[in-house]
Amino acid sequence: MRQRITVFAGLLSLFVTQSALGHATIWPKESMVSAFEKYTIRIPNEKESPTIRIEAEFPAEVTVYFFNVTPGWTVEHHKNADDRIIGATWNGGSIGPSEFAEFSLMALNPPEVVTFDWKVVQVHLDGSRSEWVGDRDAENPAPITMVK
Repeated sequence: MRQRITVFAGLLSLFVTQSALGHATIWPKESMVSAFEKYTIRIPNEKESPTIRIEAEFPAEVTVYFFNVTPGWTVEHHKNADDRIIGATWNGGSIGPSEFAEFSLMALNPPEVVTFDWKVVQVHLDGSRSEWVGDRDAENPAPITMVK
């Protein structure tokens, strides 16, 4: 009986670790109202095929101004009709299996308390996509930030 419990606990731990590690995340997870914040999108590659493109849709609540240079990657800004940056696509680099990369930007937080999503998609060399765009309880949730 003890051996079954140990095996079950080990498998459960592996499942939880794998599902938690494979997600795109945003840092910091909490920030201050009206702060000018450096946000970093962390992208791990849990597949055998390299990640070759990152697509991000930024929350309407933040105003993005600047992007950090990520060696080996170029960034294309996506703007709306008001010339506001609403997303970005990073190309030209590669995130190999069991590697991760970070993509940073500077943004102004809203003047009110709010929680918002950062929708992120990884495109792999084999054409597959890892889409981190779901609700908080989804299998592939979008990273979130709480502004307090």
